[in-house]
Amino acid sequence: PAVVILDEPMSGLDPMGRRDVRRLMEHLRTQGKTVMFSSHVLSDVEEVADRICVLRQGQKVLEGRVDELLADAKVERLEDLFFLGEEAP
Repeated sequence: PAVVILDEPMSGLDPMGRRDVRRLMEHLRTQGKTVMFSSHVLSDVEEVADRICVLRQGQKVLEGRVDELLADAKVERLEDLFFLGEEAP
């Protein structure tokens, strides 16, 4: 298939399994496939994705290339970008 959709593909995996999934996703990408995946673990997203779409309460709040979104917001990590504008507890 030209597009592969994965729902929380690294959820519950040990480190070796997580590495294997990341390698598989990268292999698919080098084969010209589009890989779409959902994750609540922003470090996984940051490590694997080149483009993201962030949903908050079912609404799209961010979309674009990871590097460009981070640079535009002047932050270094997706976690920092995700919480921009949120008040500290």
